[in-house]
Amino acid sequence: MNVSAFRLSFRTRIQLVAVALVSLMTLLSLRLVELQLFRHQELKLAAMSNHTIKKVVKARRGDILDASGGILATSMPQKHVWADLIKLRQIIERDTRRVARNPNSRGFTSTDQIADQIAEVLGLEPEWVRNRLASQRALVSLREGVSLETWNTLSELNLPGIEAVDTYRRHYPLRGSAAQVIGFVDGAQVGRGGIEATFDDYLRAIDGWVVAMRDARAREIRAYREEDVAAHDGFNVVLTIDPTIQHIVEEELTKALQLHQARSIYGIVQNPSTGVILAMANIPTYDPNDTSSINWAHARNRCITDTFEPGSTFKIVTMAAALEAGQITLDTQIFCENGVFDFAGYPLRDVGRHGLLTAKQIMEKSSNIGFAKMALGLGNQRLYEAIRAFGFGEPLLDSMLPGEARGTLRPVNRWSKISITRIPIGHEVAATPIQMVSAMSVIANRGIRMRPLIVREVRDSRGRAVARYSPRIVSQVIKPSTARDITTSLIGVAEQGTARLAQVPGFTVAGKTGTANKWDNEKRQYSKTRYLASFIGFMPAHNPAFTLLVVVDEPQSDSIYGGRVAAPVFAAIAARIAQHMDLRPEHASANQDLAIR
Repeated sequence: MNVSAFRLSFRTRIQLVAVALVSLMTLLSLRLVELQLFRHQELKLAAMSNHTIKKVVKARRGDILDASGGILATSMPQKHVWADLIKLRQIIERDTRRVARNPNSRGFTSTDQIADQIAEVLGLEPEWVRNRLASQRALVSLREGVSLETWNTLSELNLPGIEAVDTYRRHYPLRGSAAQVIGFVDGAQVGRGGIEATFDDYLRAIDGWVVAMRDARAREIRAYREEDVAAHDGFNVVLTIDPTIQHIVEEELTKALQLHQARSIYGIVQNPSTGVILAMANIPTYDPNDTSSINWAHARNRCITDTFEPGSTFKIVTMAAALEAGQITLDTQIFCENGVFDFAGYPLRDVGRHGLLTAKQIMEKSSNIGFAKMALGLGNQRLYEAIRAFGFGEPLLDSMLPGEARGTLRPVNRWSKISITRIPIGHEVAATPIQMVSAMSVIANRGIRMRPLIVREVRDSRGRAVARYSPRIVSQVIKPSTARDITTSLIGVAEQGTARLAQVPGFTVAGKTGTANKWDNEKRQYSKTRYLASFIGFMPAHNPAFTLLVVVDEPQSDSIYGGRVAAPVFAAIAARIAQHMDLRPEHASANQDLAIR
């Protein structure tokens, strides 16, 4: 055997080993360089995530309350159930070793037995839970919106790694009552309608969080908390809604809806001296607890979003303008053309064939021709300015509720030749129910226009006021004497005019009926089959405690007139409100000239 060949072969082997070691060390060095320089931040974050926990501390959305402090919207405590898979796997490994050493010992040896118990208590599919627990993530969500009772049942099983955090579900105890005013929240607890939307910044909760280190058993090491941010509950919003009056209005409107088989019906009750809204109701309504089945037509707050030609209820504005300008007195006589008045080539008709009537009688009989002639005496510009002074053509609620319409009031330069005879009787103008209530409240409040108010204050969790909303005078629209004269004529409407069915025993009612044809967009003309019947008034006439509007949309009963359809609803509601307010019956003669306070 050649020794030199052997030595060469040995030397070659040594060289190959050296090259291999150098190559290996080079690769290791390159790997270290990659990890230290290029993946340092990524690996640092991964290491921190393995030893760091972050828990969200849920805050509670504020409540919405009625004027008496009753809860209209609240947040009910619930649990969001999670699985900490690191802790779960550690305990399963520990129990598996213990059972292997002692078969008689008890413990959790597989995720399947845990998954089956979770599924049974939470009402989940077992296979779905098994797949969740097999995830490679550190934490997985199992179910949100778990009741406290269900969570207590689950926690008593002492399942490893199964934890829960506090959360809340929005709840509306009165279901559909005042639902359009209150609104609702979406899945992210963001307000999407009513007060929930407009006051979302106040109501919204701000969640807190905790970031801390955890030990090998995934338990928090409180001494090493890196962040501890407190949660802040939302503020509570207090409305002006009187719960009893709201219930009365909704109950009577529901009866009327069924009686007249109407498309919808809505009503507003306001304190004329303060502008405070005591009730705002829309029937049919909806249940904000179940947003998955909302009929969006029923979710709309028609009291502020819908506009309509008010018809004869608008005549109070025309008379107010004529009286204020000194064009007429209640005793001024106007010839009503025996029922047909031809103006600019277009006839204007009355229901009856009226001849010479006083201004007071024109209001009582609701003569279209009489009011048209009042407006002709004023002229276009003065009539327009009077309408604007009452608040028509502008939103009134200062964005307290979403979606409030402005209504339609065209500038004078866009009026036609016959507008001066149509606008005074509530045609060619569109108003919202809240605008009509506000206008009638001007008459009830000695000519003073108040800002409509539906929110009283915002409070923190300790009951301290954060924001207050007080009654505010907008303007003196007409003189007290003018308001007194219009009140006298409106009393006549209820006692011997078109609104006899609005009378309330023991009290003097002042009000006005309205019957308007709805506009047909397809035919571009007024419908001959679809009507809005309304009545708006205040009571007691000499010292008004409330103004009340009732609008019946498309009644299908024998009559479509406001005096027969809406006036009885007013009477039923007003009588019950008077009892609730403990109003003393009047004893004054119906024909007595009553003063407004």
